[in-house]
Amino acid sequence: MAPHESPRRCCIGFRCSHTKNSPNGSRDLLAAGDGRTSFRTRVAGATVPLMRPGLLLLLGSMGMIGIAMVLSAHAAGSTGTIVGTVRGMDGKALPAASFYVKWTDHPLGGQSNRNGEFRSRDVPVGVQRLVIRKLGWRMLSDLVVVRPNETAGVDYTLEPGAVVANDLPALDRPVDFDSVRRPLPSGLPLLVESYPDGTTLDTDLPDAADAWRHLLAAAGRTIDIVEFYVSDNPAGPSDLSAVIDIIKARAREGVHVRLLVEEKFYKTYPTWVIQLDSLDNVESRRLDYAAIAGGILHAKYFVVDGQLAYLGSQNFDWRALEHIQELGIALSDEESVAGLNTLFEMDWARGVPIDTKAVGRPPRDVTTHERGRGPSRVMVGSDTLSYQLLASPKSDLPAGVAWDLPYLIDMIDSARDSIAVQLLTYKPRSRSGEMWDELDGALRRAAKRGVAVRLLVSNWGKRAGTVEQLQELSQVSGFELRFMNIPEWSGGFIPFARTAHAKYMVVDGRRFWLGTSNWERDYFYNSRNVGIVGVGRALGAELSQFFRNGW
Repeated sequence: MAPHESPRRCCIGFRCSHTKNSPNGSRDLLAAGDGRTSFRTRVAGATVPLMRPGLLLLLGSMGMIGIAMVLSAHAAGSTGTIVGTVRGMDGKALPAASFYVKWTDHPLGGQSNRNGEFRSRDVPVGVQRLVIRKLGWRMLSDLVVVRPNETAGVDYTLEPGAVVANDLPALDRPVDFDSVRRPLPSGLPLLVESYPDGTTLDTDLPDAADAWRHLLAAAGRTIDIVEFYVSDNPAGPSDLSAVIDIIKARAREGVHVRLLVEEKFYKTYPTWVIQLDSLDNVESRRLDYAAIAGGILHAKYFVVDGQLAYLGSQNFDWRALEHIQELGIALSDEESVAGLNTLFEMDWARGVPIDTKAVGRPPRDVTTHERGRGPSRVMVGSDTLSYQLLASPKSDLPAGVAWDLPYLIDMIDSARDSIAVQLLTYKPRSRSGEMWDELDGALRRAAKRGVAVRLLVSNWGKRAGTVEQLQELSQVSGFELRFMNIPEWSGGFIPFARTAHAKYMVVDGRRFWLGTSNWERDYFYNSRNVGIVGVGRALGAELSQFFRNGW
């Protein structure tokens, strides 16, 4: 997003402030002083946005949970300033280079101005990591010493090189602070997206990188995470690096973190799980779900303080935040979060510790199964939004958490006008050739009733053994099939990326499902997955627009 575009809608974020006008109408970025800064810069015209961190707090009262933004107040003498310039090898200024100061909780940053100059105020004292990124140039990472009430001056020269993903870090984007400062209504869900860098798939939905960092930064007691696997970029800092930094910071401050991953993929990606497990207040376990139900732990969600949650198609993978189209949802309603708490405790108890270390945990309210029953309802304008947590497989669900497959079939069978489905894969036939027609049959019935059915799948669906099944379905009258093709990244090939991984359905523009399951039998009968089904025109309209953007 360009610096002067209108703010994106986002649930939580940063407040924008600006430089002060100097008497002559120019804008003073920094005053040099006692050798601490080597230059003084004036910028005529546009202001340079600077970011101040916000702190997310969960507010609970009479069973009503809201999210509020609270400005952090830095104590006198506890912060300093970093000012610098960015140039190319030819000495010319590099405008619009993103700078990104990483510290305990919230990244600070913005972009260099047209003269290649940048400044970040209110940086906590100490040794801070400063990252400079610009499309078409090699990323630069440096350690800067920040002293109380002083200014650290730095000058950088970037080398031409591979294009860096997410040139402007998501947290540097301006947000409508007034809209996020007010507490959200209890239980209001927020759709959250990821999109491949360099594509037009970015919509007005909040970015997952933003949401994850802020939701996790809100933790005061506990963070419980269930993921298929954990994989960060070995080549350098990524959006997931910032997420992991926040988890580490919260653990250092006494928040107790539990991480549960799938046994099979832990063997492939052990590094980050082991690293997190080595920290105080962090415990990691792996779950062999094949031994339980014959499938895999494919759910992807986390719960903060037992009150705020996120679930979606994103794996805990840097590529899921930067190079894959994904969709998820942030939740704060009692029923859905209670259901996730129950699922987590059930699966956690069966997990195998990464090591034998035990983590002491504070007293916590254990959610009863009954609290997870029934839908949540919330008013969105004049529209009533009703939604409910579901999960799979059928054979391994706690009381109070319903099986998802019957709800999906019912939604399809009740369709009157339209059905829009997006998935990574759609396979009604197993590798052995056995037909599974519960969802396939429902879609065919809908098309025969005159319902317009559209199915959007990843180009991975073009593989032999899969494309034949899709081609067969596309022959049904009233059925449209498209593959989403995402071009290779301009910086080079990235394995297991540049694809569409979102999983959701919209029926008649108002009924919806969003989850972690691909539409294959094993995902509903043998593997652990989670999702949300609901009815509401506001959220249905957002999902419909997301679908149209990809279609």
